[in-house]
Amino acid sequence: AVVSTQSSSGINAEDNMLKKEYENMKTEAKWADMLKPTSWMHFKTVHVNNSWMSTVDSNGYGYIEEGDYVKLMENHGFRVDDAKTIPLKYVLNKDFTKNFFKSTLLTSFPELLGTTEISSSPNSLAVSRHRPNQMQMDFPRSYVDGIQYFWSKKVKKYRN
Repeated sequence: AVVSTQSSSGINAEDNMLKKEYENMKTEAKWADMLKPTSWMHFKTVHVNNSWMSTVDSNGYGYIEEGDYVKLMENHGFRVDDAKTIPLKYVLNKDFTKNFFKSTLLTSFPELLGTTEISSSPNSLAVSRHRPNQMQMDFPRSYVDGIQYFWSKKVKKYRN
């Protein structure tokens, strides 16, 4: 049997507003030096046993590449017939978004704790730089990449 599965691989760099702003800020004189030691937090997921990932950093952070995931599946006995990275668009509840900012985004850059800009305005990095109409929406949008793949695996039949 062939099975179709989809999994999230990471932030969509083209459509995700937060990721875009972070990358833009890294090039601005005001933020470049401060953000130099940081990396994008990828939902704060730390990958362990990550030797199969080509994008993981020394802290275990990174997104999952389509080719890496296919190789992982094949190395564990699955036959992957097709795979493609597709954009996934989510509409989020404003309470979820607010909690995400508090629990994930504002705590994702420990290298910045204690810096004047962040201490005086913890929202400066995450919130104030964004378009007010997008941030004030009751149902903000989030864009991530997903990997859709079709796979199969032979199942051993045991005799009773």
